[in-house]
Amino acid sequence: MPQRMHALERGSHSRMDAEDHGLPFSNRFALESRPRRIGPLRLRPGRISYGLCGGMCYAALDYYHAGVPAPAMVTAPRWGTTMHRYLVRRQLDSWRCLLVPLRTLCWMALPDEAVARATLRRQLPRLLALLKRGEPAVILLVRVRLGDPTINHQVVVTGYDYERKGARVRLFLYDPNHRGEVTLDLNACPTDAALEASQSTGERVRGFFLLPYRPRTRRLPEPDTI
Repeated sequence: MPQRMHALERGSHSRMDAEDHGLPFSNRFALESRPRRIGPLRLRPGRISYGLCGGMCYAALDYYHAGVPAPAMVTAPRWGTTMHRYLVRRQLDSWRCLLVPLRTLCWMALPDEAVARATLRRQLPRLLALLKRGEPAVILLVRVRLGDPTINHQVVVTGYDYERKGARVRLFLYDPNHRGEVTLDLNACPTDAALEASQSTGERVRGFFLLPYRPRTRRLPEPDTI
């Protein structure tokens, strides 16, 4: 974990650490089709790339709450394997029967001021309350407005630091798209009209909202079944 500045008030960090508890492979999956022949037609092999950030976040927290290490895999599991099926199930769980994708689209349609207001007045206080209790939380980062919805992203917030003087907070993240710990700095005053967010990876953040995670600590894929 990085050194904390003395000017910052250390928040109550959970014991989850991105290096120790995050899944070691990147959020890059691919579905490859074989060449096929249908009558006179010959179909060429294809490759579809996709991500499972929500499934990876939920799975990492599942292993954390179960008290067992995440599988030591350096490459993403292949289609049809036990681990891949588990990530897909947890991805669907993170969507809550499409309620989360629909909410994401609604947030994408809002102007920046409305997204900032919802983030600073409602979502950030709820997030900090969870972290003070030592509970990591999953949030959905809203990055774009009226654009490609797949650019939005799910991450796990593992802890925070709060700067009272400047009313700013630094969130520590497990981000399935990046190795190691990622940080998100933002203003924390609920009366601010704009969100000033800076992610250490350089990606844009318009706002975020919490996702309702529930642990699954049984029947987790083991290394020998992957």
